[in-house]
Amino acid sequence: MIVINEFLPNPEGADAAGEWVEFRNIGDVPASLAGWRLKTENGKSVALPAKTIGAGEYLVVSRQAAKFTLKNQNGALTLLDPGGRSVDTLAFVGDAPEGKSVNPVRSPARDESASPQDPGGATSNGVNRSEGGYVFAAPTPGAVNVETKLALIGAEPIPGPLFLPGGAFPAILSGLAIALLLAGLMTFLVQKNHALQELFFGGDEKTG
Repeated sequence: MIVINEFLPNPEGADAAGEWVEFRNIGDVPASLAGWRLKTENGKSVALPAKTIGAGEYLVVSRQAAKFTLKNQNGALTLLDPGGRSVDTLAFVGDAPEGKSVNPVRSPARDESASPQDPGGATSNGVNRSEGGYVFAAPTPGAVNVETKLALIGAEPIPGPLFLPGGAFPAILSGLAIALLLAGLMTFLVQKNHALQELFFGGDEKTG
């Protein structure tokens, strides 16, 4: 069975020269892409090269080779078999960071057919996508995905929203900034309000 393993919608440099989609054969025997098509979010589909992918192996197809165009925002790809049936879908929301590829999030613990060697094993309904999640990660064309490596060591992949341009670090900084702002606001209110001062710090004892 062939699936969409990874794609690069916003490469460093020109999109036309750097975009690619990677496919993987998660079956036990070689499989050919002859007659298969790739559909983008606009509903158009393009024919894929009639190449054979060995069992467990990868095939990277460039934009020039299949004449597709990948969106840098809210992108979605669907793989169609020779009968026109949808076999796999991989999509992302928001802006794709430059130089980061889209990786499907798979959950081997929820898929009895998956194994440590193939965390993204097939299910009776197709490919386990763990609720259709994804991550942006460093591209690994022709090799195991970064997200899959995380799954193998038991680490939890971070969902896509934290991988918006700039990565997760700006999101952490934003949280700290909000916390500091709230602390500053509370300090200001306490300093300006005598009742709050007495509540938090206790008032001076009155003498009669």
